Amino acid sequence: MLSRNDTKKWLSLEHIFTNTSLGQRMLYRLNLNNLRFTYYLITPNETMFETVDEVPNYTLQVTPWWLLFIIFEFCFLWLSGHVNRFALNDSITSISAEKKKNYLKISIKFYRFGGRTIAIFLYDYIWNNFRLIENSWNSPLTWIFCLFFQDFMYYLGHRAIHDMSLSIYPF
Repeated sequence: MLSRNDTKKWLSLEHIFTNTSLGQRMLYRLNLNNLRFTYYLITPNETMFETVDEVPNYTLQVTPWWLLFIIFEFCFLWLSGHVNRFALNDSITSISAEKKKNYLKISIKFYRFGGRTIAIFLYDYIWNNFRLIENSWNSPLTWIFCLFFQDFMYYLGHRAIHDMSLSIYPF
């Protein structure tokens, strides 16, 4: 018979995943702080950075939660008898689009073609040539505007990928 400590150790997820495995890294990112990032339940003070290089990869932090939500959605629909409502193609398309976006970021960094994305170049060009006002980078109003603007831009990019079907069939 296993002791209480042995049972706890055996039931822990560390018993299943090694410290260097993808599963262990995903489980490490399943915390309430990263869940807050999924729903924009964050404060300006914890997400304002003076330079682009200081900004963490939020997509990497919330990806485990997104995958868990997809699994929960499938399980809920399966248990309720509505498994035919689960759109696996939409899930695969969304995951593939995000992966392609990350590959583009990696290739841009590899060829020294800018920092994070081409959007930085566009932002920098507009900022240097067409700005009407100059807000402080650590202003809450600037943060709120950027929150809505970034979310809108993400939506437009996501819709464009779905409309052009670039996620699964490139041509």
